[in-house]
Amino acid sequence: MKKLIFLFILITQVLFAQDQVRLIYVDNSISIERPVELIEEISSVIENFDDSITFILGNVDAPSVYYLLKDDLNDQLQPLCLVERDNQTAQEIVLILEKELDKREVFSNGVVIKDVQIDMFFHISTFKHKKYYEKVINTFLSRNKLRNREGVDKRLNIIVHLDYLKKKTQYDDFIESIENRINRIIIKYY
Repeated sequence: MKKLIFLFILITQVLFAQDQVRLIYVDNSISIERPVELIEEISSVIENFDDSITFILGNVDAPSVYYLLKDDLNDQLQPLCLVERDNQTAQEIVLILEKELDKREVFSNGVVIKDVQIDMFFHISTFKHKKYYEKVINTFLSRNKLRNREGVDKRLNIIVHLDYLKKKTQYDDFIESIENRINRIIIKYY
């Protein structure tokens, strides 16, 4: 009987995990200046994930995509995050996110059928000057019909982690202008 209960719990966990998709996208073009902080922030995010994670390091024309278990990613964070890369265009970021979500079969007939959390890491200057809020997040939501009257689809969470060490008025004003625009989009700083 105990074996049967254990088997049931194991199967339930596997099925439940298949309905959760976790993506981490890292633009490491400037954040390389603070790799320890970047690694710590990513590690804190990983702690809350289940086992399987898609980890994307942005790079012009050739992003690096890793499909790793939680513990393996933690072990490899330092070597991965210590390599500076060129930042991608907004369109490239949207395409890689869509490609990875398609691989994980997140959509069915235009409906989100799995819980999705996307954590994106940028330096605040890159995020602001390249207009990634509008050109990545809004474009991604619009192209995939993920917005409705209440805001963003309830099965999707997007968390933007901004490397923001030196407080500057221009960035404070920018952050204030984008915070709370759309529910289920969270802006964090490290």
